Amino acid sequence: MSSQLLLENELAVMQLMKDYLSNNNESTWNTATLVKVVLDQYSITAVVDDISLFFKLYNNVLQQFAEDSTNTSKQIVAQRRIMYLERIQETPVIKDLFQAQFLKDIRQSGATVAATQLVQQGASILENNNISTTKVDRAMTVEETVVLLIDKYGENGVLDLTKTKLPNRYQKVLPAIKKHYRMGLTATATLEERRVLKAFAACKSSSDIEELLGKLYTGSSVNNNLRYLRTAISSLNDLWLSKELLDKNEGWMRQNLYSTIFDRLFLFHPHFITKRSECYSAVVEELRVDDESVARQRVDFILRSSNDGSDYCSAEEKAEGKSDAKDYRKGKVLQRGMIDLWAKRLLRSHKLAGMLEAITCQWNNRRLHIYATRLITPNRYLVYQKTNLTIPSDQYHCATASHSILILLSLMHEATINYIRIQESVEVENQFDDEDGPPKPALTEKEVEDIVVICQGCSYPEELMVMDNWEAFVIDDCDPNNQFLPNKKRKSSA
Repeated sequence: MSSQLLLENELAVMQLMKDYLSNNNESTWNTATLVKVVLDQYSITAVVDDISLFFKLYNNVLQQFAEDSTNTSKQIVAQRRIMYLERIQETPVIKDLFQAQFLKDIRQSGATVAATQLVQQGASILENNNISTTKVDRAMTVEETVVLLIDKYGENGVLDLTKTKLPNRYQKVLPAIKKHYRMGLTATATLEERRVLKAFAACKSSSDIEELLGKLYTGSSVNNNLRYLRTAISSLNDLWLSKELLDKNEGWMRQNLYSTIFDRLFLFHPHFITKRSECYSAVVEELRVDDESVARQRVDFILRSSNDGSDYCSAEEKAEGKSDAKDYRKGKVLQRGMIDLWAKRLLRSHKLAGMLEAITCQWNNRRLHIYATRLITPNRYLVYQKTNLTIPSDQYHCATASHSILILLSLMHEATINYIRIQESVEVENQFDDEDGPPKPALTEKEVEDIVVICQGCSYPEELMVMDNWEAFVIDDCDPNNQFLPNKKRKSSA
């Protein structure tokens, strides 16, 4: 805990802010990051008052940059940031950061001495009564904890969190496991896609949707993802108007719904091709699956790399009311097969394969479940559900439909990240091989570690926004050039 208070060191805090803005490219300026930098060195005494003081000082520093003509790009960004500073200050993220720091300062000031003593007394009582704590309560890494849970509750080396409910004493470790292995689906979209999705979510009727589509079809320069959004929104509107999107069979749903909002998602993708309707998986074909019941099975949808020929995602489809248990079992086999194929043929390392997710999807009428498998150690797997979505049956739930489309876009980006990591790994591996000889059957530990560092640096393209980019969202929502703002129509008619 710092002994220096924010309110007593205004000049020093402003200098710290100047250093941050000067030493970082203006495209990476982030108020939440700046808050963390400042609060790491200065303590606070009152959340609301210190937030106001912080933004007063921040505004003063931005004004200095806005008046500095020696760096035009930072000058422009500073001027724009000042315009939206009040909105940024009102975001819950800022208050949460200050609140967390305030509580941390209180704890570190000695307010929890009594609680610490109680904990020590409790530990002594446990020891005196020979009550042993579980292994997972000790100082274990997340990886060690997952191995323990797989060995204790898994079946044949597979812990399926969609089927296995862990005892209550292990529930507290699940959030750390989910975060470490990125088990949730990261919402990703460009600012332009987000604008369209927000406008779609605000639609209350078919006429609102038609007005939005009119804007989408008048642009002269349209990227591939906006083409997808136009088609998806238009197709959903047509289906809603037809009132046919209820209790249809698998073939009808495939032709009218899945092909337009799911298959078309990958139509313009430079690295993937799609296989449709009763096709064999590359996993089954290449690994020569011994289980005859699996080897004969076909898949409704496959996303295959046009470069390395391996599968990066698959999907099964079932009509309303039909059991998808068999498809789910098939999906788990294919997930483990994808990982084994990546480990043996492409990456030559189980550790590198452990950085990837094998993803399969299950459609059941208008609902989609997205599952994934990770390799934890050789012959140990973790299975979980990343997320799910539902396509509404009418036009009165556009917000739900918009969120579902965002999930589909994010799924595409997740598959792309898997592909990028594999290709980066393969490129580096090729450098380790002898130019005139065959590829090495396995990599050394040092070579694997070098590739791990490179893969960890693989991230989403700069134009994609994740929730950490909330500040860009706040600013974009205030941008007068945003033609998709829901309230623009109301303003113009006033």
